[in-house]
Amino acid sequence: MGQYTSSCLPIRSGKIRRAFSPEPLPKLRLNTADKLPASRHLQVQLVNEGSLPAGTLRVVRLELDRPDGHPYELYSRNALLTSSSHVETIPLAHNDEKGEWRIRARDIATGQAIDSSFILD
Repeated sequence: MGQYTSSCLPIRSGKIRRAFSPEPLPKLRLNTADKLPASRHLQVQLVNEGSLPAGTLRVVRLELDRPDGHPYELYSRNALLTSSSHVETIPLAHNDEKGEWRIRARDIATGQAIDSSFILD
């Protein structure tokens, strides 16, 4: 793209997302436990598969779906990654629905999306 000192973009309606990086961002990986008892803390590890450009912060949206397939907003959040690895802790309730839960992570800047799942016992 080259170097720019300024830019102008007309906005008509809807959402717009704009991010600049001096180099491509590394791919993101998501790690979680395969099975977890109720009332425990779910550890969601987000790992950059390479180094982030100096001064880069990465925002990743985490969304959880219950076993019935509906999103569970109470546990959804944005995670701010400032290093090669980040762990987000989500405390699970004793009365959360048992079964297979789905986790989606979406990088806000690149749009990369990755899924994982875990069984809540």
